[in-house]
Amino acid sequence: MEADDDERPSVRPAGSDGCRIRGSPRPAIERIAVVINPAAGRAEPVLATLNRVFRAAGIAWQPFVTLESGDARRFASEAARGGFDAVAGYGGDGTISEVALGVRGSGVPLIVLPGGTGNVVAQELGVPLELEAAAAVVTADAARVFALDALEFDERYALQRIGIGADAEVQRDSSREAKDRLGWFAYLLSALEQFREPPIAEYVIELDGERHESTGVACMVANVGRLGRAGLRFSRTIDPFDGRLDVLLVKSTGLDAIAAVGAALIGLEANDEADLDTDALWHMQGEQVRIMTRPKQEVSVDGEPLGPLGAIDVRLQPGAIDVLL
Repeated sequence: MEADDDERPSVRPAGSDGCRIRGSPRPAIERIAVVINPAAGRAEPVLATLNRVFRAAGIAWQPFVTLESGDARRFASEAARGGFDAVAGYGGDGTISEVALGVRGSGVPLIVLPGGTGNVVAQELGVPLELEAAAAVVTADAARVFALDALEFDERYALQRIGIGADAEVQRDSSREAKDRLGWFAYLLSALEQFREPPIAEYVIELDGERHESTGVACMVANVGRLGRAGLRFSRTIDPFDGRLDVLLVKSTGLDAIAAVGAALIGLEANDEADLDTDALWHMQGEQVRIMTRPKQEVSVDGEPLGPLGAIDVRLQPGAIDVLL
């Protein structure tokens, strides 16, 4: 049974329903590096907005604009070790994950500035989706530094999820043009198309030494429960502060699977935490997982397509990223 809102601790990252930790006091922030992805899905005056907020607070800031993959991680790493008090990432979930990887282990907190289409990580952490309000978190008296879990895969970190099969194909087929034009609705259109004739594969899941086998159409290794706008999310037991990763396997697109997934997405289990593990949908938790598929399936990391792979290894890194919330 999940506790009611008034029974939960008063100090927790906004939006993290299951969090039971208290953040560290906000450090003095005088210099901020801002890593900006100019290809993010919004058209807004980023530099002018940030300059207005930070100058009013007496904070010196420096923008770093990404041009190609890997720039965000490199800029963030150099800034974290170059005397900046915090490193902000402006862009979608992929950009935020790259910046997070760059600051890990430095003791310099990440600041999330949502500028993408889905902004799932920002929503999960309770970061305002409006840029000026998100930037103002830096100066808030109630701001604290929290230790955020991350998923480690192939020398990179994911803050949101790693998708396999139909889930990854949805990300792949949601073009930048469609996302710029339709926003989150582009993902929905792609999902509807994919699940008409989803890829079916044999899955072997080795979770903390236990082996599970099944056919399936989509698999996710999740760090957060949200899927995007409209409040859609899987079980509230998926928490980026709980020291566990979550593996979800959708076994079919039949009525049982649709009912199980639909009940989770619209929150029918929100009050009593009904078990998501059914004949149609598996939900497992652990610390490390190896997932093998036959044939190879499309894989995506925080929305960024990687192409078809036959096996992936994912390990949870608990409390890996310091984030200011």
